[in-house]
Amino acid sequence: MRELFFLLVALCVGIFAATDAQAWDVCEKAAETLEVVREVTFTSSFCNCQNDDIITIEITPDDPSVTINRVKFIKATPHWQTNESRAEQTAITPLTADVILHNVTDKTIHLWAYMSTGEHIGVNAHF
Repeated sequence: MRELFFLLVALCVGIFAATDAQAWDVCEKAAETLEVVREVTFTSSFCNCQNDDIITIEITPDDPSVTINRVKFIKATPHWQTNESRAEQTAITPLTADVILHNVTDKTIHLWAYMSTGEHIGVNAHF
């Protein structure tokens, strides 16, 4: 009986540790045709975001030499002129960029992900 108890405790701890700490979901993936990049599929929208979440933008370009260079915070809506919402790039790999969302008081954060070609794609995080 004692062994069964420890087995159940270990199972519960394992399930809890494997649970994703982020509350957000990917709402939409989009494909866009750009002049230089040509076709690129990317994470275009995140839902159920919360303050201090880190979202991961991912691209899949037709041209394997294209990478993400940086992510820029554009605005938060609907009150983009009067709020202190912001987003900061925290990590970047050739095909992904992690962005942390801070002080969000609005419904949507608008970001641009710039690629190695200089072109950008739009990404939104919804709260």
